[in-house]
Order: sequence, then structure tokens, then C-alpha cells
Amino acid sequence: MPRERNAVASPFSVCIGAEPRLWPGSSTCLGATIPGPAAPPRRQAKASRNPHKARPASKHWEPYEVTVLHRRLLRAVGSDWDDPRRIDHAVLRGEAAQAARGELADLLGRSFLECDLLVVKDPRACRLVPLWHDLLADLEADLLAVIPLRSPGEVAKSLAARSGTPLDVAVALWLRHVIDAESATRQVNRAIVWYDDLLTDPVATADKIARQLDVVWPNQPESVRAEIGSFISPGLRHHAEKAAPLPGTLSPLAARVAALMEQLAAGAYHPAALAELDEIGAALDRATGVIRPHVPLDVV
Repeated sequence: MPRERNAVASPFSVCIGAEPRLWPGSSTCLGATIPGPAAPPRRQAKASRNPHKARPASKHWEPYEVTVLHRRLLRAVGSDWDDPRRIDHAVLRGEAAQAARGELADLLGRSFLECDLLVVKDPRACRLVPLWHDLLADLEADLLAVIPLRSPGEVAKSLAARSGTPLDVAVALWLRHVIDAESATRQVNRAIVWYDDLLTDPVATADKIARQLDVVWPNQPESVRAEIGSFISPGLRHHAEKAAPLPGTLSPLAARVAALMEQLAAGAYHPAALAELDEIGAALDRATGVIRPHVPLDVV
């Protein structure tokens, strides 16, 4: 039976946006639960100057202070959101990570720990799950993970349109974020959901998230169906390219990862799929370990 969560062991759901810099998928996932099931951060990210992201800032849901800390830490360890190279987990327990961890603990203590269920949503969290795992263990809080996915074709086309990212670089970024998020969340309760399913039936998707995370929403999704429907619209999808072929040597890996994530999204244990994902992750490490494709950073 799902457990009622309380403020004594306050759980945190890190809603991991597996589409790098692609706010619509993960924001929509979070918005489907905000009207009742979970508490949004108090201070959300500032509105973007990017004209492609002209929706109200209240619909993005990124906690501003957390995104700043995430960005600062990635850059301190020689990485960033546009870097497809693997980050050694040892680095995420080094001096810079310890400083960020202390700041995050202070922020949570000041602002969030009275919440029964807090959602922290930032696609950079895909790369930083070990940091959050250690932090929440210290706070005796549960780490839960929601991984919203869009197809690599849709993500690549969106990144190309938004920031001029070459399609092969965008595929590498999709792979890195998805593989890191999946690998780092195997030991926690998690839900993997597809953007298509969310747009088609957001209430059923919210119910699936609750089952797989083993939580009870404060308000049942069915009771807030109208509020969810006012937020979610098929118009949020600007690049429906699910079956479109992709360029570059990493495209077959991306297609295979998408198929494997489809298996995991069902919630069953698939040891063969996990082993294959590990093999693909190792291949991605070899392919990206010697270069750092550059994506303009002025789209933050």
C-alpha cells in the first residue's frame, strides 16, 4: 500500500527533466501534479529572455536558488548543461560539491523542510543525483525521482530551433542526461513517464507516478482534473518528431536507449535492459570523453 508521507521524514521528489534545456516536457510533467499532489518551490526561476520561452514564469517551476547552485557547481567541476561528457561521481563528493551541498542544506532548512512533499525540478539534476542522494540521506529525507522523457528526435529538433545546437550534439546531450538520470536513480523509488502519455491522459500519468513512487497525493488527480487540463495542452508540443531519423554516429544508440527506457517505464525490473544501458553508457563515455561540443550558453 502507498505510504502517507509526513513532515517528520519529509520526502523530496527530484523531478528530473531528462530533456536537456527543454523546459516544456518536464515543466508539463510537474504542472500536472502541482494543482494538488505536490508543493512547488516558493521562488521560481526568472522568466527567460529567450522568445521561444515566453510563457509565464509561473509555468516553469524551477526553484531559482537551486538552479543557480546547480549551474555554479557544474561549472566549478568543469562541466555545464551543454557538456555531454560524464562527470565522475567522485567529483560530486569533492570540495566544490561539498560547498554546494552545504548551501542546499541551508536553503532546504530555511524554506522547504516543513513541506510534506517537495518537488525540485531542474534538468541539471540529471547530472547531480549523487549530490542530492547524499544531501537527503543526511537530512533523513526520502529521495524520489520522476524522469519525464521525450524522444531524442523531438529534443534534437527543439534544441536546434531554440539555440542552434547541431543535431548530433543534441543527440549526445539527450543520451547523457537520460543515461545519467536512469543510472543514478536505480536504488530509489522512481517513475519514468513519456511526454506523449502525459499529453494524452495527464490524470492517468499522475496516478502512475503516485503508484511507482509509493506516495499518496494530498489531492487525488481525478479531483483536480479541470485544473490539470487548464495547464496541459497539446499546443505545448512544438516538435513532434518521434519517428524522424537522426544524423550522426550516436543516433542508433539514442534510438536503442529510447526503446530500453520504454521497457523501464512500465515499472517492472528488467536486468537485461539495465545491463544494456550500462554498455551504451560506456560507449557514450568513450565517444564524448575527448571532446566538448559547445552550445551557446545565452539561452539559460
